[in-house]
Amino acid sequence: MGRLAVFTALLVCFFAGRCSANGVFWHVTDFHYDFTYLHGAESGKICDSQTAGQPTPGNPGDWGDYLCDAPWRLIDSSVHAMKVIEPDPDFIIWTGDDTPHIYNDKMNTDVVLTIIGNLTDLIRSVFPNTQVYPVLGNHDYHPKHQMPPAPNTVYNTTWSMWNVPSWLTADVMDTFINGAYYTMVISPGLRLVGLNTVYYYTNDRVTAPTDNSTDPAGQFAWLEGVLQQAQTDNEKVFLIGHVPPGVFERAASKSWFYPEYNRRYLQVVTKYADVIKGQFFAHQHCDSFRIFYDDKGNAVSSMLLAPAVTPWMGANNPAIRLVRYNENTGALTVSTP
Repeated sequence: MGRLAVFTALLVCFFAGRCSANGVFWHVTDFHYDFTYLHGAESGKICDSQTAGQPTPGNPGDWGDYLCDAPWRLIDSSVHAMKVIEPDPDFIIWTGDDTPHIYNDKMNTDVVLTIIGNLTDLIRSVFPNTQVYPVLGNHDYHPKHQMPPAPNTVYNTTWSMWNVPSWLTADVMDTFINGAYYTMVISPGLRLVGLNTVYYYTNDRVTAPTDNSTDPAGQFAWLEGVLQQAQTDNEKVFLIGHVPPGVFERAASKSWFYPEYNRRYLQVVTKYADVIKGQFFAHQHCDSFRIFYDDKGNAVSSMLLAPAVTPWMGANNPAIRLVRYNENTGALTVSTP
């Protein structure tokens, strides 16, 4: 595929210019660190995440290859590029999927947690005083996708990593330990809700619904309570998560959520569309969006899906996203010529 030069391959998505009352934040996602890239991969491969059925490149680049997940050099340069481009964001959203697309028999919980820890240390070292809001992705558990709606080693250990100044506060410990979701106030009048949407993913067999009322870890009931209280308190809300609802644009037969969960998520979003000012998700590796409609066919909400740092899957150019928003209203701002 040729060499991936960070500053030429890195796609940075801007939303407007900074002006009075306007804030800015980073959204970074899907690092998918492959520690086997060019070192320790199976015989005949350049990495263990190499796309099946593709010929092995004869001259893989130092920064990575389109057939592989990201080497550390690419990840490190991406986070440092964030610092160069916008060194003082209001906060950072980090929406998960940190480990490589490697078979479960070559992974274990310790490896998953080591990778999450290394990435946590990297972000914290480059942005030591910046508020960070992280959530877990379907590759942030072992075995991958099979995230349980109950306390476990991954939730406990990541809580220990993230319960530090400028990250997660002690008052969200209960919901995080029990379900890896939480809510925190960004600023007066603006709230963030971090969801664990891996529960709704069709690949998570642990949380497959048995009927329309199935609610893994009680997250839907909790979410409605948070949004109802935000409505009462005249707060606006940003929702963040990893796996999005809807279908994959590159494979229309692939639905990300189980139908029961997809239906319920749409119901919640349309019900509280006046409160929800932004939804920031990931998983697809490509820059995309969702539009949400009410029962009358009116567009009432939208979701931005951030592109990935990993180049793996469909010749993906590594990317990070910079979002600008109105600090008073929570509305995303758009640039003018």
